[in-house]
Amino acid sequence: MSEFPIIKKTPEMEEYEEETGKLALWKGKVSKDFEKWKEWGYVATTLQGIMLDLLGKRDKAIACYQKALKTIGNRSNDMFFDIDINKEWLEKRLKTPFKWD
Repeated sequence: MSEFPIIKKTPEMEEYEEETGKLALWKGKVSKDFEKWKEWGYVATTLQGIMLDLLGKRDKAIACYQKALKTIGNRSNDMFFDIDINKEWLEKRLKTPFKWD
């Protein structure tokens, strides 16, 4: 019997691998890069949605905001362009496109 627990790959890990080209599991352990991606991925996805809104690609922007909403949890991050990225802000973006004021 193995002294290490067997970790099964999740759909989220597969998404990470497809998106980044990196392995989520390495030598039987969850990679540190995957953990960082999981924690901060909503910020990158939100920024992608903002850019798509500014380019007039609303459908793709909404898809990004929806994806970010699935992973944000109760986190809030106010260090990007003075925007407090949280659930409320993302839900607003689903209804109203992002615009620079």
